[in-house]
Amino acid sequence: MTIGYPRIEEAMSWQFAAHLASRLDGGFIVNGLFQDGFYNILEVRAPGALIGVNRPGSIHFHETPTGVHGQILSDRWHQQVLEEDGLRDLVRSVAETSGLRLLTAPRTDPIALQWRVTARLVTARLFGRLPWTCGMDFDRSQPGGRHLWLLRKGDDTIAELEEGVVRALSGRQVRLADEYRQGKTIDELVALVTRVTKP
Repeated sequence: MTIGYPRIEEAMSWQFAAHLASRLDGGFIVNGLFQDGFYNILEVRAPGALIGVNRPGSIHFHETPTGVHGQILSDRWHQQVLEEDGLRDLVRSVAETSGLRLLTAPRTDPIALQWRVTARLVTARLFGRLPWTCGMDFDRSQPGGRHLWLLRKGDDTIAELEEGVVRALSGRQVRLADEYRQGKTIDELVALVTRVTKP
């Protein structure tokens, strides 16, 4: 089932990718563009694993510890995440198929918090006037090195995200891990990022 609404597919893709990456030791997310941007994919990477999430389409197993390569989880995953405990069950199913061991709880290091806040933020703004999206700045990111992300509201970039630091265009910034250690929840971090990115 393809949703057909980009802002919903964006939220679903980020929710899945963030839930999976934050439960993997050494897991992180990169943004892949293929065939001149026709395929806009969130890639969850971890040692020995690469799982691709094609926002409007399927989940692809490109590399796994179990040796599963090229297998495709049909686009029914969009429907599954809407079911009771669907997101949790999907993450578990992908981990089992891949041979990935999930941590007992989501990580709270800066980069994992960045994914978790991004997913919650994109979802929270789902029904706003303009969609919120997040993608890599390919001009300033390097494979195996710097990963710079741009948070956008509609067509406008409103903040940069890098290594758990959110930098608004105004110069204000939020260090997510510092705020989390001071007792803020993920939802409170989302609210803080929203305030900081306001013009």
